[in-house]
Amino acid sequence: MGCQHSSVPEVPWEDVLEGLCTEEIGLAAVQRDGCALEDVPGGLDAAAEIYLAAVQQKEDVLQYVLKGLRTTEICLPAVQQNAHAQKYVPEGLHTKAICDAAVQQDVHALRNVPVGLAEAAEICLAAVQ
Repeated sequence: MGCQHSSVPEVPWEDVLEGLCTEEIGLAAVQRDGCALEDVPGGLDAAAEIYLAAVQQKEDVLQYVLKGLRTTEICLPAVQQNAHAQKYVPEGLHTKAICDAAVQQDVHALRNVPVGLAEAAEICLAAVQ
């Protein structure tokens, strides 16, 4: 299932000539509709600024961010908006900040807090208070 586009009309990437789509155009597209990230042509999608703008506009696009480019700076805003985005956060990035943000959105996100996380007990205590 693809991304649920906002009410803003989709950008018709197939109508954009090869080589004409710049990072500036890709950034403008995802700022308008985060789901446009699915359609940003190859080569542009590696721009961290585009990924960050996309997840700030629509948190459920985190799944379309290349796994190797999912950083705390990109994952945290998505999780702060929607705890379910936590499932797309790479295992090594389940930090206290990411887990706190998810649990604040949805207490059921506690099940995704790594047991080995040094602050796991602190996160659980904060969630039940």
